[in-house]
Amino acid sequence: MKWIFFLLMIAIFFNLFKGLFHLLKEGGQSSTKVVRSLTIRVGLTVLFFAGLYVSDYFGLIEGHRLDQGVQRELPPSENTDESVGALPTTPPKYPSQPE
Repeated sequence: MKWIFFLLMIAIFFNLFKGLFHLLKEGGQSSTKVVRSLTIRVGLTVLFFAGLYVSDYFGLIEGHRLDQGVQRELPPSENTDESVGALPTTPPKYPSQPE
């Protein structure tokens, strides 16, 4: 499934640079080739995001959280032997919060 989205991304970038090529070749004048390639790019982009949404909805691809696999180290004052590299279990108390 990842290969399909990868190929769609390649096709999107190809059409983007194809439009740029035709734009520079024509000297900035209106060109049907530029409009056609950019229209194809927009259509492929819509297909890409619709495919991502549908694939995630039906479970064909698995999403993940942004902070998955990221470990935050505690400041040196809070480090103990058993908590090095571990996430705190309770949020820190700030002076403005009631106990």
